[in-house]
Amino acid sequence: MKTTTVAAHDEARADLATRLERMPRAITAPELGAAVGLGRTVMYEHIREGEITYMRFGGAIRIDPAEAARWVREHTITRRAA
Repeated sequence: MKTTTVAAHDEARADLATRLERMPRAITAPELGAAVGLGRTVMYEHIREGEITYMRFGGAIRIDPAEAARWVREHTITRRAA
């Protein structure tokens, strides 16, 4: 059985932010939710509460990849190994 250390988890989270930042186009709330393991409704709640800055094109909501990466980094908790 493979175990994941806290450092490895933090590194994977940082990699996620970097991958989001490198996306070539704006992403949808459900796409960001899928990347972080949250549902569509929860993501729209974060948007509604002003935690995530977004763009609106008609009825479509899009999130800049840099904003998605910022949000992920803001919610990343770094823990020191004991």
